[in-house]
Amino acid sequence: INAEYGSPVDLGCVSSISPFLCFFSSSLFLPQSLQTSDTEAERDFLSKFYQQTTQVHHWKESKHWNSTEPYCRWFGIVCDDDNQIIKIELSKNGLNGKLSQLQFPQSLVTLDLSHNRISGSIPAEIFLLENLKTLTLNNNYFTSFPHLTSPSLNLRYLSLSFNVLGDFLFEFRLIFPNLKTFFCNQCFLVTGPLLSGLTQLQELSLLQNENLKEFNISGLISLQDLRISAKTIIPVLCV
Repeated sequence: INAEYGSPVDLGCVSSISPFLCFFSSSLFLPQSLQTSDTEAERDFLSKFYQQTTQVHHWKESKHWNSTEPYCRWFGIVCDDDNQIIKIELSKNGLNGKLSQLQFPQSLVTLDLSHNRISGSIPAEIFLLENLKTLTLNNNYFTSFPHLTSPSLNLRYLSLSFNVLGDFLFEFRLIFPNLKTFFCNQCFLVTGPLLSGLTQLQELSLLQNENLKEFNISGLISLQDLRISAKTIIPVLCV
């Protein structure tokens, strides 16, 4: 039998060689596309991510990035026992540029890119990560937030403060139903985010949004910590 992507494979080896060796020999002729691993996909993501966030200057710390070292050893990367990326923590590291068309690892649980110089729109792809629980993007230069239509069920912590985002055009209870902490200080809000009905929300801070005139906090039955600038709290609709 001729293998489509290799030289002839002798299936007669089954009778004369152990099944394991025969399988190993045959697997050498698999199409390259079938041999591509998740590790390669994640390494490709990290390489593109690094290129996009070094547009003006290099990071403060970039040990092992874009090297042949296993990416679980790269600065700011945390992996689980299966070598899947579960945390990217690069706060205050001089990241700059825009994030675009990146396939973030589905295994990601924590993403912290705070206190950098990342600009442009926050990628909608981030909110499609099924395991993401903590997203910290505050103190950057983001200028817009995506209009989301699909829920991010596991997200618990969302920090967006000190970005020029403007108003949110969706109901949070439909997109982030399990959100517990939301910070959006100085996000240049005019109308309050549609947070009513977020029954899990415990911490909410919307300080320094000087143009915020009206804000509905009805249905926030778990709210324990509310911080809003004094002159923006009128009128507050609360049921």
